[in-house]
Amino acid sequence: MQYLVIDNQSIAMLLTAAITFTIGTFAGFQIARLRLSEVEFCRMQLRRVFRAPFQKQKLMNFSEFQVFRIIEQDVAIRRAGLRLVAQAPLGEILKSQHKNGFRAVNGKRIDMLILDRAGWPLLAIEYQGEGHYDDTSDLRDAIKKTALTKAGIGYLELFPKDKSDPGLLLSRVHAKLGWEAQPRNNVHDLQNHIRAVHS
Repeated sequence: MQYLVIDNQSIAMLLTAAITFTIGTFAGFQIARLRLSEVEFCRMQLRRVFRAPFQKQKLMNFSEFQVFRIIEQDVAIRRAGLRLVAQAPLGEILKSQHKNGFRAVNGKRIDMLILDRAGWPLLAIEYQGEGHYDDTSDLRDAIKKTALTKAGIGYLELFPKDKSDPGLLLSRVHAKLGWEAQPRNNVHDLQNHIRAVHS
């Protein structure tokens, strides 16, 4: 009669394999249980919203809103049929087949965005306010600027000193829109000019 001799190392390997299999099976079962359907996930979010208190807050701070109003009331922009929106999400105005590249911009916003008559983005405006800077501000701005420029959307940074002279502020906006003195009459010419400048 032959006996199977198993040394301590073999026993340890067998035990490790058995434990790993058991843990893996249990973890897989737990993950499957925890994986929610889309409907269950939405219901869970709704329950959380029901429990949470909410208060309204301003979309922009006072300084940003001052700049927004100067641009919004510009006669030249109105005459050209352009529109100004605030806090535009980059994930809604940019697209990319590169998944990781798109994820890098998807959750980010631009302070102000000028749209043409058809709703296409023309010029992104980032207001660098007094409390804007931290260790990653420059990097985050570089991410936005690079993606927007690649898409043919103009990019302009404005600073607190710019709002002290509305005429100068608007001249900077007009220059980025490709208007030397007066806005172009043809919106398609304007779009083509901006795309050419930023391509």
